[in-house]
Amino acid sequence: MDYLASTTMPGKIFGLTIKQFLAVIIPIMAIQIGLVIAALVSLKRQNPAAIRGGKLLWTIILIICLFEYPLGLLGPILYFTIARKPYEHE
Repeated sequence: MDYLASTTMPGKIFGLTIKQFLAVIIPIMAIQIGLVIAALVSLKRQNPAAIRGGKLLWTIILIICLFEYPLGLLGPILYFTIARKPYEHE
């Protein structure tokens, strides 16, 4: 069977059945939504001086990432690694 023919068969997405495709996509989407929510909660609790780029910028980035798949995972990861300044002891 030709590979191209197997990817264009009805009921197949990327060569996977709909059930298999959903079994892969749903957990990834759940992780993405969870990370975005965690990042938004963290952003709300942070002091504005402790955020690189400002709260408004990161809020917009995170909300856009909520609707973008698969790049939606990148926004929260960047927020947790780049946007938050290191904690400084007094």
